[in-house]
Amino acid sequence: MPPFGSNGRAITNPEATQLLYSMYPSQVRRWIAQRGGLSPHMIFLRGKQLQAMYRPCYLDAQAATSTPRSFITPPRLREGAEAAFGDRP
Repeated sequence: MPPFGSNGRAITNPEATQLLYSMYPSQVRRWIAQRGGLSPHMIFLRGKQLQAMYRPCYLDAQAATSTPRSFITPPRLREGAEAAFGDRP
């Protein structure tokens, strides 16, 4: 929760806000700009608008479980320094 000034309003940091905003994906920044840009009022990206930009996580999970995966078993490590540095002198 942000700190509050003597008038009870939240104190914000414009530089920090811009830094966070610059980290948003371009689609999200464009969506915010189409709604008037950043303001003190909260806006929510959800529903069909969000689905149009990103697949739900559960689709990734379903794809991962239906795709066979092969696992590489690492070779046994040798004891001592050879384990870290190989056979180099």
